[in-house]
Amino acid sequence: MKVYSLLIIIFLFKNAFPLFSKYGYEEKHTSTLQFDARDFNEGEEMHFKVEALVGAYLSTDVVEYYYVDDYTSGTNTRKYHVSFSSSSRFTEDYYDYYRKYFTITKKKSEYGDAVQGNYLIIKLPISEGSWVYIENTEEDEGKFPTWAIVLIVVIVVLFIVGIIVYCCMRRKRMKSMRKNNAATVAAATTAANIATQQAQVYQAQAYQAQAEAYQAQAQAQAHVNQQLQAQVQAQAYQAQINAAQTYPQQNYPAPINSNDVGDVGYSSKAMM
Repeated sequence: MKVYSLLIIIFLFKNAFPLFSKYGYEEKHTSTLQFDARDFNEGEEMHFKVEALVGAYLSTDVVEYYYVDDYTSGTNTRKYHVSFSSSSRFTEDYYDYYRKYFTITKKKSEYGDAVQGNYLIIKLPISEGSWVYIENTEEDEGKFPTWAIVLIVVIVVLFIVGIIVYCCMRRKRMKSMRKNNAATVAAATTAANIATQQAQVYQAQAYQAQAEAYQAQAQAQAHVNQQLQAQVQAQAYQAQINAAQTYPQQNYPAPINSNDVGDVGYSSKAMM
């Protein structure tokens, strides 16, 4: 009779406090929770989302779990650990919370002392007595949704294409600039060569003009010298003429006046 009474109590206890199961949720003020894993098959992933106050989390981000066949009295010496895959922080009613995610894959190799592995005992890194919300989600909400992944891929592809287009345009622009610079340098070189040739021609003309001026000046100086020489010769010649026209003074006898003949004795003797 007592055995039947105990079974009835257990049955009523189980139905009065049902476990959260597939795609369900639960709120408690404890770090240890029981999950009904009977609806999951071997190799299927069980995704969980946990929410608690920021200060309620312990320093470790490791979740401990093990399987039992009877969650009311079962235990297991084989315990396993899984880390949170991602986390985010949010504020609600002036309180700061952490939302974290983890995934457990149902494996018979992890049943340990359990035979069927009906229930999963989860030990969260939450301080005992703190409020915690846990939910079994259909998808891994810790990962980006497919549309977000596609959007990110599209953005990355567009970014890469933009970089390629920019590099091509920049390369084309640099090539055009190099071509223009080469043309400018060639034009400048040609202009410099023309200017150099013109300067050389002008310098040659200047040298030629200077030589002609020197030659004209030399010819003029020679002409002046010739004139001076002719003038000197003329002056010398004139001096010679002047010197030739100057005769020495001679003493000639005074003429005899005919009136004075009587006074003078006449001698018929010839002068011997």
